[in-house]
Amino acid sequence: VPGHACPRSRREGEEWQRLRRLLGRLLLRPRAAAGFVGTLSGVVGDFVQRLQRLRDRHPQQLVPDIAAEFYKFGLEG
Repeated sequence: VPGHACPRSRREGEEWQRLRRLLGRLLLRPRAAAGFVGTLSGVVGDFVQRLQRLRDRHPQQLVPDIAAEFYKFGLEG
């Protein structure tokens, strides 16, 4: 709205979107993505091992809070 300040959350959202578009163009190219395969493979392997350990400790062989685990994985990955 002209004459009104843009809320901070919206500005941050717009900046995030701009950076996401720029980085997406670079990082989502097959050659660029191939450069991350080794690193991501290690992170995924660690994640799977963690899920297995959590599952093995649970009496019903369940991961107690899988959503929290995926959230942490998303931050690390």
